[in-house]
Amino acid sequence: MLREIYEERRRKQFREQVGKVVISGTFAALVGAAAGVLFAPKSGKETRKDIAEGAQDIADELYIRSLEAKHAAQKTVERISDKTNEYVDQGVEKAHEFADKAKDKAEEVGDEIEEKKEELEKKAEEKAKEAKEKGKEVKEASKDLKKDLKEENKEVKKDVKEFKEKVTK
Repeated sequence: MLREIYEERRRKQFREQVGKVVISGTFAALVGAAAGVLFAPKSGKETRKDIAEGAQDIADELYIRSLEAKHAAQKTVERISDKTNEYVDQGVEKAHEFADKAKDKAEEVGDEIEEKKEELEKKAEEKAKEAKEKGKEVKEASKDLKKDLKEENKEVKKDVKEFKEKVTK
């Protein structure tokens, strides 16, 4: 799209330059011919010959100027093309830089996620160990309680037996 805009501008400038050269050359030829005819102390044949030579000189000058305009237009096209390529290269380079930064950032985030995952796994393991230890403590406490209850039960039975004996006596 950029190239199309550039090409259209280049064509317009070239047409304008050629138009100016043609108009200038034609005007100069007409003025020269008119001046030659008006001020010529020569015969018609000599005047026609001079006009033909003048016209040839003007045609040569127009040809040379059109070549110069073409050359200038080509140089302009080359400069614009070089600049366009330079800007495209810079754009591509910036895009690569952006992609590299995005990739680096994604890797950083991935690394952070991995670190957080490892931290959470360690904490989960620690909590599991703590729960297991608490379970052991509860089990021990339960055993102790059961043992205490058995002894209490024995004492209560003993007390009940003694009480029965006292009551029956």
